[in-house]
Amino acid sequence: MKRNEIHILLQTIEQTLFREKTQDIGLISGKMSAVIFYFHYARFTGDISFRDIANELLDEIQNQLVNCTEKSYRHGIAGIGIAFDYLIENGFIEAEEDFLDDVDKALYVAFMNQPGTGFSLYDGLTGYAWYWLCRINRPYSEMLLSEILFILQNNLSQMSSTELFDVHNFLFEINCMPVFGQKKENFLRSFRKQYLLKASESYPRLINSPAGEQVRQHLLRRYWQIDSNIPVSPIIKEVKLDGSTNLAWEGLYLISVLSPKEKSWVGLL
Repeated sequence: MKRNEIHILLQTIEQTLFREKTQDIGLISGKMSAVIFYFHYARFTGDISFRDIANELLDEIQNQLVNCTEKSYRHGIAGIGIAFDYLIENGFIEAEEDFLDDVDKALYVAFMNQPGTGFSLYDGLTGYAWYWLCRINRPYSEMLLSEILFILQNNLSQMSSTELFDVHNFLFEINCMPVFGQKKENFLRSFRKQYLLKASESYPRLINSPAGEQVRQHLLRRYWQIDSNIPVSPIIKEVKLDGSTNLAWEGLYLISVLSPKEKSWVGLL
Protein backbone atom coordinates (compact mmCIF):
# COMPACT_ATOMS: atom_id res chain seq x y z
CA MET A 1 0.00 0.00 0.00
CA LYS A 2 1.41 3.39 -1.04
CA ARG A 3 1.75 6.32 1.37
CA ASN A 4 -0.92 8.41 -0.36
CA GLU A 5 -3.32 5.45 -0.22
CA ILE A 6 -2.68 5.12 3.53
CA HIS A 7 -3.36 8.83 4.03
CA ILE A 8 -6.67 8.53 2.17
CA LEU A 9 -7.61 5.46 4.21
CA LEU A 10 -6.79 7.28 7.44
CA GLN A 11 -9.05 10.14 6.42
CA THR A 12 -11.85 7.67 5.73
CA ILE A 13 -11.33 6.01 9.12
CA GLU A 14 -11.36 9.38 10.91
CA GLN A 15 -14.55 10.46 9.18
CA THR A 16 -16.22 7.12 9.88
CA LEU A 17 -15.33 7.25 13.58
CA PHE A 18 -16.65 10.81 13.80
CA ARG A 19 -19.90 9.90 12.05
CA GLU A 20 -20.65 6.55 13.66
CA LYS A 21 -20.32 7.20 17.38
CA THR A 22 -20.98 4.47 19.93
CA GLN A 23 -22.37 4.54 23.47
CA ASP A 24 -19.79 1.96 24.53
CA ILE A 25 -17.15 3.91 26.45
CA GLY A 26 -14.68 1.04 26.67
CA LEU A 27 -11.06 0.80 25.61
CA ILE A 28 -11.17 -2.16 23.23
CA SER A 29 -14.16 -1.35 21.05
CA GLY A 30 -15.67 1.83 22.45
CA LYS A 31 -15.10 5.59 22.66
CA MET A 32 -11.78 5.29 24.46
CA SER A 33 -10.20 3.54 21.46
CA ALA A 34 -11.35 6.47 19.29
CA VAL A 35 -9.86 8.91 21.82
CA ILE A 36 -6.47 7.25 21.53
CA PHE A 37 -6.70 7.26 17.73
CA TYR A 38 -7.58 10.96 17.58
CA PHE A 39 -4.76 12.00 19.91
CA HIS A 40 -2.22 10.06 17.85
CA TYR A 41 -3.73 11.33 14.60
CA ALA A 42 -3.55 14.93 15.85
CA ARG A 43 0.13 14.50 16.72
CA PHE A 44 0.83 12.77 13.41
CA THR A 45 -0.92 15.38 11.23
CA GLY A 46 -0.28 18.45 13.39
CA ASP A 47 -4.00 19.27 13.14
CA ILE A 48 -5.25 20.34 16.59
CA SER A 49 -8.89 19.88 15.55
CA PHE A 50 -8.43 16.13 16.03
CA ARG A 51 -7.15 16.78 19.54
CA ASP A 52 -10.32 18.78 20.19
CA ILE A 53 -12.42 15.81 19.07
CA ALA A 54 -10.46 13.54 21.41
CA ASN A 55 -11.05 15.90 24.33
CA GLU A 56 -14.77 16.09 23.56
CA LEU A 57 -14.97 12.30 23.61
CA LEU A 58 -13.07 12.25 26.90
CA ASP A 59 -15.65 14.60 28.39
CA GLU A 60 -18.41 12.25 27.24
CA ILE A 61 -16.60 9.28 28.77
CA GLN A 62 -16.13 11.01 32.11
CA ASN A 63 -19.82 11.93 32.20
CA GLN A 64 -20.83 8.36 31.45
CA LEU A 65 -18.41 6.97 34.02
CA VAL A 66 -20.57 8.37 36.80
CA ASN A 67 -23.18 5.67 36.18
CA CYS A 68 -20.87 2.97 34.81
CA THR A 69 -21.16 -0.40 36.55
CA GLU A 70 -19.02 -2.35 34.06
CA LYS A 71 -15.54 -2.99 35.47
CA SER A 72 -13.89 -5.05 32.73
CA TYR A 73 -10.86 -4.14 30.62
CA ARG A 74 -12.86 -4.45 27.39
CA HIS A 75 -15.89 -2.29 28.19
CA GLY A 76 -15.41 -0.84 31.64
CA ILE A 77 -13.46 0.99 34.28
CA ALA A 78 -10.29 -1.14 34.29
CA GLY A 79 -9.55 -0.46 30.62
CA ILE A 80 -10.60 3.17 30.84
CA GLY A 81 -8.34 3.72 33.85
CA ILE A 82 -5.39 2.21 32.00
CA ALA A 83 -6.19 4.37 28.97
CA PHE A 84 -6.17 7.52 31.09
CA ASP A 85 -2.81 6.46 32.53
CA TYR A 86 -1.55 5.90 28.96
CA LEU A 87 -2.73 9.34 27.82
CA ILE A 88 -1.01 11.01 30.78
CA GLU A 89 2.25 9.06 30.35
CA ASN A 90 2.38 9.90 26.64
CA GLY A 91 1.76 13.60 27.18
CA PHE A 92 -1.66 13.75 25.51
CA ILE A 93 -3.40 15.08 28.62
CA GLU A 94 -2.38 16.59 31.94
CA ALA A 95 -3.88 15.53 35.25
CA GLU A 96 -3.41 15.91 38.98
CA GLU A 97 -1.65 13.12 40.87
CA ASP A 98 -4.94 11.96 42.43
CA PHE A 99 -6.78 11.90 39.08
CA LEU A 100 -7.32 8.13 39.11
CA ASP A 101 -8.09 7.78 42.82
CA ASP A 102 -11.82 7.25 42.17
CA VAL A 103 -10.99 4.51 39.66
CA ASP A 104 -8.70 2.89 42.25
CA LYS A 105 -11.51 2.86 44.80
CA ALA A 106 -14.11 1.54 42.35
CA LEU A 107 -11.92 -1.36 41.24
CA TYR A 108 -10.82 -2.13 44.79
CA VAL A 109 -14.46 -2.40 45.92
CA ALA A 110 -15.39 -4.40 42.82
CA PHE A 111 -12.59 -6.90 43.42
CA MET A 112 -13.30 -7.30 47.13
CA ASN A 113 -17.03 -7.82 46.53
CA GLN A 114 -16.80 -10.03 43.44
CA PRO A 115 -13.42 -11.01 41.98
CA GLY A 116 -15.18 -12.49 38.93
CA THR A 117 -15.28 -15.91 37.32
CA GLY A 118 -13.20 -15.40 34.17
CA PHE A 119 -9.45 -14.89 33.92
CA SER A 120 -8.80 -13.21 30.55
CA LEU A 121 -7.39 -9.74 30.01
CA TYR A 122 -10.39 -8.33 28.19
CA ASP A 123 -13.21 -9.75 30.30
CA GLY A 124 -11.73 -11.31 33.42
CA LEU A 125 -9.43 -11.08 36.39
CA THR A 126 -6.25 -10.41 34.42
CA GLY A 127 -7.79 -7.12 33.28
CA TYR A 128 -8.03 -6.06 36.93
CA ALA A 129 -4.44 -7.19 37.43
CA TRP A 130 -3.24 -5.11 34.49
CA TYR A 131 -4.76 -2.01 36.00
CA TRP A 132 -2.97 -2.57 39.32
CA LEU A 133 0.30 -3.20 37.49
CA CYS A 134 -0.05 0.33 36.12
CA ARG A 135 -0.82 1.58 39.64
CA ILE A 136 1.84 -0.43 41.46
CA ASN A 137 2.86 2.40 43.78
CA ARG A 138 -0.66 3.18 44.92
CA PRO A 139 -2.18 2.06 48.25
CA TYR A 140 -3.16 -1.63 48.41
CA SER A 141 -1.95 -2.36 44.84
CA GLU A 142 0.69 -4.86 46.00
CA MET A 143 -1.83 -6.61 48.24
CA LEU A 144 -4.37 -6.89 45.42
CA LEU A 145 -1.79 -8.18 42.94
CA SER A 146 -0.70 -10.85 45.41
CA GLU A 147 -4.32 -11.87 45.94
CA ILE A 148 -4.96 -12.00 42.20
CA LEU A 149 -1.83 -14.10 41.73
CA PHE A 150 -3.08 -16.55 44.37
CA ILE A 151 -6.45 -16.89 42.63
CA LEU A 152 -4.87 -17.39 39.22
CA GLN A 153 -2.41 -19.96 40.55
CA ASN A 154 -5.27 -22.03 41.92
CA ASN A 155 -7.37 -21.97 38.75
CA LEU A 156 -4.88 -22.63 35.95
CA SER A 157 -6.24 -26.09 35.17
CA GLN A 158 -9.64 -24.74 34.13
CA MET A 159 -8.43 -21.88 31.93
CA SER A 160 -8.90 -21.54 28.19
CA SER A 161 -6.03 -20.88 25.76
CA THR A 162 -6.91 -17.19 25.67
CA GLU A 163 -6.80 -16.98 29.44
CA LEU A 164 -3.51 -18.88 29.71
CA PHE A 165 -1.74 -16.55 27.29
CA ASP A 166 -3.05 -13.51 29.17
CA VAL A 167 -2.09 -14.94 32.55
CA HIS A 168 1.40 -15.72 31.24
CA ASN A 169 1.89 -12.05 30.34
CA PHE A 170 0.83 -11.02 33.84
CA LEU A 171 3.26 -13.50 35.42
CA PHE A 172 6.05 -12.17 33.23
CA GLU A 173 5.35 -8.58 34.28
CA ILE A 174 5.30 -9.23 38.01
CA ASN A 175 8.42 -11.35 37.62
CA CYS A 176 10.17 -8.13 36.55
CA MET A 177 9.23 -6.43 39.82
CA PRO A 178 11.70 -6.97 42.70
CA VAL A 179 8.92 -6.46 45.22
CA PHE A 180 7.47 -9.89 44.38
CA GLY A 181 10.66 -11.87 44.83
CA GLN A 182 12.04 -15.24 43.75
CA LYS A 183 8.83 -17.13 44.43
CA LYS A 184 7.13 -15.49 41.46
CA GLU A 185 10.06 -16.30 39.17
CA ASN A 186 9.69 -19.98 40.05
CA PHE A 187 5.97 -19.74 39.38
CA LEU A 188 6.58 -18.38 35.87
CA ARG A 189 9.13 -21.12 35.16
CA SER A 190 6.80 -23.90 36.31
CA PHE A 191 3.90 -22.36 34.38
CA ARG A 192 5.85 -22.45 31.13
CA LYS A 193 6.92 -26.01 31.77
CA GLN A 194 3.42 -27.26 32.53
CA TYR A 195 1.48 -25.30 29.90
CA LEU A 196 3.22 -25.66 26.55
CA LEU A 197 1.49 -22.82 24.72
CA LYS A 198 2.07 -22.74 20.97
CA ALA A 199 3.31 -19.48 19.46
CA SER A 200 1.47 -20.32 16.23
CA GLU A 201 -1.81 -20.24 18.18
CA SER A 202 -0.94 -17.22 20.30
CA TYR A 203 -3.37 -14.68 21.70
CA PRO A 204 -6.61 -15.85 20.05
CA ARG A 205 -8.40 -12.77 21.45
CA LEU A 206 -6.66 -10.70 18.73
CA ILE A 207 -8.59 -10.61 15.49
CA ASN A 208 -6.92 -11.47 12.19
CA SER A 209 -6.24 -7.91 11.04
CA PRO A 210 -3.18 -5.69 10.52
CA ALA A 211 -3.49 -4.16 13.99
CA GLY A 212 -4.09 -7.54 15.58
CA GLU A 213 -1.06 -9.01 13.84
CA GLN A 214 1.18 -6.13 14.89
CA VAL A 215 0.09 -6.51 18.51
CA ARG A 216 0.55 -10.29 18.39
CA GLN A 217 4.11 -9.94 17.16
CA HIS A 218 4.81 -7.34 19.83
CA LEU A 219 3.53 -9.72 22.52
CA LEU A 220 5.54 -12.65 21.18
CA ARG A 221 8.70 -10.54 21.13
CA ARG A 222 8.20 -9.15 24.64
CA TYR A 223 6.89 -12.20 26.47
CA TRP A 224 8.36 -15.13 24.50
CA GLN A 225 11.52 -13.58 22.97
CA ILE A 226 10.40 -14.56 19.48
CA ASP A 227 11.71 -12.31 16.72
CA SER A 228 8.85 -10.16 15.43
CA ASN A 229 10.14 -10.63 11.87
CA ILE A 230 9.22 -14.30 12.00
CA PRO A 231 5.69 -14.62 10.52
CA VAL A 232 3.59 -16.53 13.05
CA SER A 233 0.40 -16.08 11.04
CA PRO A 234 -0.49 -14.42 7.73
CA ILE A 235 -0.31 -10.63 7.81
CA ILE A 236 -3.26 -9.02 6.10
CA LYS A 237 -2.16 -6.17 3.85
CA GLU A 238 -5.44 -4.25 3.72
CA VAL A 239 -7.66 -2.74 6.36
CA LYS A 240 -11.33 -3.67 5.97
CA LEU A 241 -13.71 -0.78 6.53
CA ASP A 242 -16.53 -2.87 7.95
CA GLY A 243 -17.88 -4.14 11.24
CA SER A 244 -15.35 -7.00 11.43
CA THR A 245 -12.59 -4.68 12.68
CA ASN A 246 -12.28 -1.81 15.13
CA LEU A 247 -11.38 1.12 12.93
CA ALA A 248 -9.63 3.07 15.69
CA TRP A 249 -7.01 0.36 16.17
CA GLU A 250 -6.62 -0.21 12.43
CA GLY A 251 -6.12 3.53 12.06
CA LEU A 252 -3.43 3.45 14.73
CA TYR A 253 -1.76 0.62 12.83
CA LEU A 254 -1.71 2.74 9.66
CA ILE A 255 -0.27 5.73 11.54
CA SER A 256 2.52 3.46 12.82
CA VAL A 257 3.26 2.36 9.24
CA LEU A 258 3.82 5.97 8.22
CA SER A 259 5.46 6.98 11.52
CA PRO A 260 7.14 4.00 13.24
CA LYS A 261 7.65 5.97 16.48
CA GLU A 262 3.86 5.95 16.97
CA LYS A 263 3.70 2.34 18.20
CA SER A 264 3.17 2.74 21.94
CA TRP A 265 -0.53 1.87 21.53
CA VAL A 266 0.27 -1.80 20.90
CA GLY A 267 0.67 -2.35 24.66
CA LEU A 268 -3.01 -1.56 25.20
CA LEU A 269 -4.43 -4.42 23.12
